[in-house]
Amino acid sequence: MTPEADARPLISVVIPTCSADRFLPDCLCSLQRQSLADFEAIVVDNGSTDEAAAALTAEFPWVRMIRLPGRQGFSKPVNAGCGAAEADLVFVLNDDTVLEDECLQELLAAAQAHPEVSFFAALMVCYDAPETVNSAAHALLSWGAAVDWGLGQPLSEEYLRPQPVFGACAGAALYRRALLQELGGFDETFHFLHEDVDLDFRAQLAGHSCWTVPAARVRHRVSQSLGADSPSAIEAGFRNAALVLLKNLPPAVWSRYRRRIFMTWWTNLACLVRRGLAGVLRRALWGAARLAPRVLALRRAQTPALLTRSEVIEHWLQWGDSHASAPATGPETAEAAGGGLCGRLRRMLLPALTALILLAPLLFWFGM
Repeated sequence: MTPEADARPLISVVIPTCSADRFLPDCLCSLQRQSLADFEAIVVDNGSTDEAAAALTAEFPWVRMIRLPGRQGFSKPVNAGCGAAEADLVFVLNDDTVLEDECLQELLAAAQAHPEVSFFAALMVCYDAPETVNSAAHALLSWGAAVDWGLGQPLSEEYLRPQPVFGACAGAALYRRALLQELGGFDETFHFLHEDVDLDFRAQLAGHSCWTVPAARVRHRVSQSLGADSPSAIEAGFRNAALVLLKNLPPAVWSRYRRRIFMTWWTNLACLVRRGLAGVLRRALWGAARLAPRVLALRRAQTPALLTRSEVIEHWLQWGDSHASAPATGPETAEAAGGGLCGRLRRMLLPALTALILLAPLLFWFGM
């Protein structure tokens, strides 16, 4: 979409996809309607059929397509797209989104107005309910999890005010290419889920900052590619959430908050065990244990920052606890708490013991 072929675009839009014929055409049509025309679009395909890819190329000839063999998750396609990007600003975008017409212009304006800020969170709202927030940014809670700030909340002044935040959901986030180059892009250890949270941590530990751009509005068809409650999503989510903490949580923060982190993880795991997901959690947590040596090597590489930047991470923990509305426990907790002490013990004793066994390998690695 760049007007001059020999000029570098102002923004490179990178869209990973594994189903080019499903929602991606709507996303690309919204890019065509942008008031800012000086951008390039890079679609990184890792799973679509040849027919779908060919049809997309014919319908949108201005899109540059990179095809990877098979399904490669999220991190690897995004890194491939960012590596091919020509602009100094890279907008990573989910394929199941639709942009409001001024979205790219607003992101560019924010980046130009705040040259000291390294990445920006667009305001993601629900596709069918645009007055409901999907993600205004990432908020970090004191039990070690990053959540989508505002998830499920009505759009209000709180989310419409530009402000510094812990990080951005990579479903619609603008990064300076210099930041991605400095950090080595998204960590492909994570494959998919929480790779953006890992990047948030590493950016904050390296001294970078993130701001919200609520005027850059993106409508999102939530969890269309994977399903938020599918076994594969639960497995990847718990495995990667554990790896994020193991890699990025400063020792001083772990020492101060370890009791809450442990108790919340234990409660959440017990509730999921009670739902019959013990096998999924076993694969997730033992998978995290197998990857722990590699992640610990990456942790050692940022040891100075973990020792000197703990106050920054603690600031965002406190900010998240005071601003985020997401519960700090699993969805089954209220149910498990009902029915009196005997009822709670009968319902939760075996799941709690199972969850404690599942946590054993992670406790070992955290102890190291």
